[in-house]
Amino acid sequence: MDCIKIEQYITGHVSKKRAAHLYSTAQQTQALVARYLPAIPPQLGYVVGLWHDVAREWKAGDLLKFCELHAITTEKEEQAYPILLHGPVAAYLFPQLMTISPVCQTAIRWHTLGSPTMGNLGAALYTADYIEPLREYLKEGERESLLKCESLEKMCLAVVLRHQAHLIQKGLALAGSTKSLLEFLEAGEQFEYA
Repeated sequence: MDCIKIEQYITGHVSKKRAAHLYSTAQQTQALVARYLPAIPPQLGYVVGLWHDVAREWKAGDLLKFCELHAITTEKEEQAYPILLHGPVAAYLFPQLMTISPVCQTAIRWHTLGSPTMGNLGAALYTADYIEPLREYLKEGERESLLKCESLEKMCLAVVLRHQAHLIQKGLALAGSTKSLLEFLEAGEQFEYA
């Protein structure tokens, strides 16, 4: 899969700092796919990682307007905190740039809140976005510890639990779809290729 169009878009539309995160997440997602998901071409992980945050620097009002204009279904938490809409917007924009499978769109759509329906490629992206090496909020050894998980589901669960603990410290609760993801993972469910 050729990433030239994506790289050209990134060069013209995102800051250098955001681009560095995109490339780092792409490499991390590709590595997780190669390790945990042998039935999926690792290049798909690279592609979704490279694209996932292309709308992250949009203004909140622009994200809201875009979603309304294109009738993009959103969660109540995304409406309350519109910066989260960069996931659904990026997913909507992607097929206009290149032909991709709906699996890629679903992964990109849910990379912010997570969802039991995000599929295993989505789980790889969701997790990679949290643990990519440029993330400064991870404590020493935390990334390495997460990478020792024996399955993608266990790693994803560990990430959701860390996210939940962070929100509790701030007096906040998990978003509805994230709570559903937590319940799905705690029940021992496995992601499908979706």
